[in-house]
Amino acid sequence: MKITIIIVLAVLVLLAAAGFYIKRQLNGMTEDVKFIAIMSNLNQAADDLRKSGTFTNGVPNLCDIYQFTNNITIGQTQQQCVLAAKSPSFEDGGFMAVTTNDTLVWIDQSGKASALNGAEADTQ
Repeated sequence: MKITIIIVLAVLVLLAAAGFYIKRQLNGMTEDVKFIAIMSNLNQAADDLRKSGTFTNGVPNLCDIYQFTNNITIGQTQQQCVLAAKSPSFEDGGFMAVTTNDTLVWIDQSGKASALNGAEADTQ
């Protein structure tokens, strides 16, 4: 009888640990999905701005999309930003921007910019 109780308790502890692990993984996936949704909507807003002169924030519950016209340098190429997105999901306080040639850029709190494909960028 005692062995059965010990086995049942061990199985319950393992199930609880597995549940916490799965919940943690799902929370991380949720943040990834939000980041991708913001990227997609920022690109769509830039495309709309280019075509019609206006844009709509398709995900106002996830981010605030606004005009942002700073110049940046990626590698040897100077680029002009057109829009940016801030979100509570961006825990480190940075924001995302898109350039006139549809390059997505991450700009951190200190103003350092990095293309989201990994290339270095500088704000000006």
